[in-house]
Order: sequence, then C-alpha cells, then structure tokens
Amino acid sequence: MTDDEAALAALKGRFQRMAAVVVLALIVGLVGLVCYFVGRQPFGLFLFVAALVGGFAAQVWFLAAFGSARHR
Repeated sequence: MTDDEAALAALKGRFQRMAAVVVLALIVGLVGLVCYFVGRQPFGLFLFVAALVGGFAAQVWFLAAFGSARHR
C-alpha cells in the first residue's frame, strides 16, 4: 500500500466516524427539541445546544485531517 492509499484509507475512516457522530448529534438534537417544545423541559434546550456543538466539532475534526495530510 502506498502512502497515498494509506492516507485515503485514513480519511475514509475519519469520514465514517464523523458521519456517525453527526447522525448521533442529529438524533440527540431532535430529542432535545422535542423535550423542550413538546415536553416543556428546560434541559432540552441544553441538550440541543450540546448536540449542535458536538456535530460541528466532529466536522472540524474531520476537516483538520486535510490540513495535516497536506503537510506530509
């Protein structure tokens, strides 16, 4: 396996982990919104914001791989 193929495989793995975290954040965010608006539970808003931050953090983590891959 060449270095390019190894880097591509690593990016593919990072992408799959990022996608899984984003899907999980989507589910948690929707649960938070339902808790906040339907159940009138104030913790639902905090749950939604935490899911939003987690989803964005996963995407930033994935994009950081492109920066580190260029420097190799």
